[in-house]
Amino acid sequence: MKNFFLLLLLVIIGFSATAQDSIRIKNGSFEINKSEWEKTHEIDDWTNCGLVKFPNHSPADILPNGMWEVTQEAFDGETYLGIVVRDDETWESIGQKLEQQINKSKCYRFCLYLSQSSNYKSYTVNAGRVVNFVKPICLKIWMGHENCETKELIYKSVPIDHEEWKEYQVEFTATDDYDFIMLEAYYNTPVAKAYCGHVLVDRISDIRQCKENQ
Repeated sequence: MKNFFLLLLLVIIGFSATAQDSIRIKNGSFEINKSEWEKTHEIDDWTNCGLVKFPNHSPADILPNGMWEVTQEAFDGETYLGIVVRDDETWESIGQKLEQQINKSKCYRFCLYLSQSSNYKSYTVNAGRVVNFVKPICLKIWMGHENCETKELIYKSVPIDHEEWKEYQVEFTATDDYDFIMLEAYYNTPVAKAYCGHVLVDRISDIRQCKENQ
């Protein structure tokens, strides 16, 4: 009996350590209640940071939604995130508060899936017409002390120009403790002039400490 309780204690300790080493991204596959989203355009567990920075522009999209001529299937679940950059030097971003803090000087890893649609058509004021937002752009990932804050850049993707979903690995060591993460669409810089483009995002994994930390 004593051996049983000792084994049970070790299992509990093991589960506790695993939980502490893993930080869940809430709604990392961007699933929604479609009827509610159509009313509010709010993404469950995420804040539309683009509306904070550029309040006169549209929020990030959950796709496919019957608009923009985007018909691509999700990699995971039914829906995914679509974020754009525009020809007027504005762009979309979303953020959330993490369930556990990212600790300074520790190594972390996670992965996500990115792609591009052949069509992403929307009207722009600058052009005065419907434009296909298909010029490749990058995804930036930031850490912050507050929601939507761009305090420390932990990842910038290559320009995404492929329609098939591809996995991208992120590894980083933060220079401070952080409680918030933000995903941001951004131009493939350097660029002489702002342009219209997009990136699709799906299935962001939990953030886990690198094995060398353990």
